[in-house]
Amino acid sequence: MGETLHARIHLNDIAEYAKGPYEFVNDDEQFDANANAYNHYFTEDDRGTVSKAFEVFQAAIGDDAINRPSFKIRCALPPYAECTGDPKDPDDPTDVFALADPTPEDLNVPGRVQPGPRHMVICPGLWEQPRLPSTDEEVEEYCQGGQYYTEWETGVHTLMHELSHLDSFGLIMEWGTMHEPASEHLPEFDFHGTTDWQGSSSVSARRLRTADPIDPENDWIPLYRNAENHAGLALEYSVKAKCGVDDVPTLPPP
Repeated sequence: MGETLHARIHLNDIAEYAKGPYEFVNDDEQFDANANAYNHYFTEDDRGTVSKAFEVFQAAIGDDAINRPSFKIRCALPPYAECTGDPKDPDDPTDVFALADPTPEDLNVPGRVQPGPRHMVICPGLWEQPRLPSTDEEVEEYCQGGQYYTEWETGVHTLMHELSHLDSFGLIMEWGTMHEPASEHLPEFDFHGTTDWQGSSSVSARRLRTADPIDPENDWIPLYRNAENHAGLALEYSVKAKCGVDDVPTLPPP
């Protein structure tokens, strides 16, 4: 019960986390596709899509039934088998903070998936993630304690990333289908939400516009269909606004 409440506290921060980027892309005088943060993840052509996506993020918790994705929250149970994701340490349940079921809500696989709203699964790692700072004291501690991207991540960052994976999120966005091949536990299916670019960590999953120039022949997903691009924009915009930094560097590899 306490873990579920902890997750809902992070969810309640999504509206604030999404507000800055939403206002930025909707302000004709302020918007600049080459501005730091935005230019890491999206192009000017993505502006309308980014605006809509951050409108949906803000509606995740609230009364906007039209733009609110449908989902349920549940906490993973010991031994947290679904939360292990580090190939170097497959028995570590803290490696994965949360998971979202990307399957369409009408998919029915007896014993695996039933029709209805999909679950966002909360793993032990999320319980250790800090909340988005709000008081002056919290902001000061947050800004002094961070130097790299991963050091500024919060629980709301994780849940924003996972929220965009939901098929219900993609349906509201009116995105086309993408295909997921059959796996050991599920048949093949089509989905409408975001996916993850290369890498298993949030940093390596960012689809950087500057590092990966647009190549229509080789880019298998648009920038806006990558989950960490939305969460990354929100993180960088939040850090810039709260801490007054010009850029948010990636944590160097060990």
